[in-house]
Amino acid sequence: MSVFLSACALQPAPTQPEIADQALPATTEVPPEWSADAADTGKVDDGWIAAFGDEQLEALVEEMLQNNLNLRLAATQVERASAISRLAAASLSPMVGVGGDYGTRSVSRMYAGYDLSGETYSATAFVSWEADVWGKLRARARAGE
Repeated sequence: MSVFLSACALQPAPTQPEIADQALPATTEVPPEWSADAADTGKVDDGWIAAFGDEQLEALVEEMLQNNLNLRLAATQVERASAISRLAAASLSPMVGVGGDYGTRSVSRMYAGYDLSGETYSATAFVSWEADVWGKLRARARAGE
């Protein structure tokens, strides 16, 4: 019985250095230029092609960007992934909403014998927040990154 229960023991998740230590031999040296600073946003100057000073090259690159379906697809996928990431991160925040409604009702005197017309108004507001007790929302937000 204890053999079966020991199979259910939870192991802590490995840390990043543990993974690297197990994946690479101890003699491996990783050059510092292979790693990027976490603060680096990876932004690229959009006007880099103008540095060549060739109008024909600029026209060709512009035509390629306009007609390359693979690039359009990739750009759309990046936008989609960004939206999914924002949506996943938003699930950690409270949700607030308001709404309203207005309606009129009119019934002919001929049917009811007296006037049943009227107006209705309604207003609603709500606030909701899900406590992330089991880490589901945090995991979803991390998966969306």
